[in-house]
Amino acid sequence: MKKEKPVDVYIFGAGASHAELSQMPLMNDFFKILAKYSSYAETDLWRCLTLLDCLRLFKNRHSECENLAAQIWLLRGQRKISSLLAKKVTEYLDAFRRRMENPIFAENLEEVFDRAVVAPIIYKQHPRHRLLAAINRLFELLINDGDKSFPVFSGFIKRTLAKKGRRAVFISFNYDLILDRALFNLSDWGPKRGYGYEFEKVVPVDSNQSAVRQTKEEGGDTLLLKPHGSLSWRYEINLGHDSSRKYLTVDKSGAPAQEKYYAIDHEKYWKRFCVLVVPPISAKSFSHPVLYETRKLVKQSLRIAKTITIIGWSLPETDVDMKNMIQRIFDDIDLRTQQLQELKIVDYKQEKRHFFRLQSLFMAKNNPVYNKGFEHFVFNSLK
Repeated sequence: MKKEKPVDVYIFGAGASHAELSQMPLMNDFFKILAKYSSYAETDLWRCLTLLDCLRLFKNRHSECENLAAQIWLLRGQRKISSLLAKKVTEYLDAFRRRMENPIFAENLEEVFDRAVVAPIIYKQHPRHRLLAAINRLFELLINDGDKSFPVFSGFIKRTLAKKGRRAVFISFNYDLILDRALFNLSDWGPKRGYGYEFEKVVPVDSNQSAVRQTKEEGGDTLLLKPHGSLSWRYEINLGHDSSRKYLTVDKSGAPAQEKYYAIDHEKYWKRFCVLVVPPISAKSFSHPVLYETRKLVKQSLRIAKTITIIGWSLPETDVDMKNMIQRIFDDIDLRTQQLQELKIVDYKQEKRHFFRLQSLFMAKNNPVYNKGFEHFVFNSLK
């Protein structure tokens, strides 16, 4: 009988990506960064609509923002926008930025999405779809895969996969593709099998590319599980209802890639193609098949893990579903027949209470803490 390889599980939160790129948004400053990158331009008008959604969802019906949103919508796509409207949009963005700079401002993405889920359709689109498009567009502005090398993630992958005779399972709650592309470039991991789900269709992000050229054979047993979705995953919207058709977007080499075009031409594409990510709301939906299968694999991996390394994951209140899953697994000796050997916690200047909370949840034999950040851990502590 073939002996199974020991499994090492690595859990990534927003702090991991933030360590690589300081401008990467944490959920509580998402709208602040979105406003910073917004400007008055024809192609940015949809982003202004998204920011107006933020105000609308907090203040219910605010006549001034409703009027401005209506003008933007009616004049979208026109070659010339009136100077008066341009002035109004600029004033609104300036006011929004000042408001976001206020230290007591507590309106974050979690609260906006909670309200967006039950908000009525406005201007022929659901506010939830506009907010999803805003996530997609902001990450596109912050990351340019062709210009970034991401040395911390590259160093992490090289050191992690150098361990012989062990399996690695990566669980990432991040939407971005930094980890995905590092795995693709430095190992035999590939997106067609490596996410643990067989997508119905692979779509090239370059519209001039007729077919995806497979440049390498995917192999091995390394998994990347993204229970909150990914910027390279898409689903189809049909007549206002979300269908079950799923797509994987890749570049010409077959690597996971973010599709950008639909967020610009919202009239044409938002009704058809939406990014498949789970927003940070209190009651998350995992009904899409890829998310359902991912959760199953997350549970299986946690059950058999020998070691777990948590990197930049604060276990926020909106991840209570994951906390409950972990608690059930590690409390039930029928689900885990052996105690977890080691729990490593990699963070940066976190409170001791946070470390104790994770340690009590996983109940490992050894609980080393690395509180100098992800980069320091990779290049000084990871062996």
